[in-house]
Amino acid sequence: MTPEANPLVDIPDNQAFVNYASSSGNYSLDVPEGRAQTTNGSDARFVDNFDGLSVSITQTSSAPTADSVRQKEIATLTAAGRAF
Repeated sequence: MTPEANPLVDIPDNQAFVNYASSSGNYSLDVPEGRAQTTNGSDARFVDNFDGLSVSITQTSSAPTADSVRQKEIATLTAAGRAF
């Protein structure tokens, strides 16, 4: 069997994941094992070499809907221009 060739930022098929549970944010998620972790209250960031993910908890006046996400959150992420 030929070894899998992955670009630098690709997560290989055999990557192990570990569960992260925020004690103050009331959420949990599985992140690739070995990522450097930084937390600030309920926010968390996981980074490895050229790749990473961030979780930021914010207050809203109402629960998001599919339309509100399309109109606001996606536009904000697209404007930031960071791998979205």
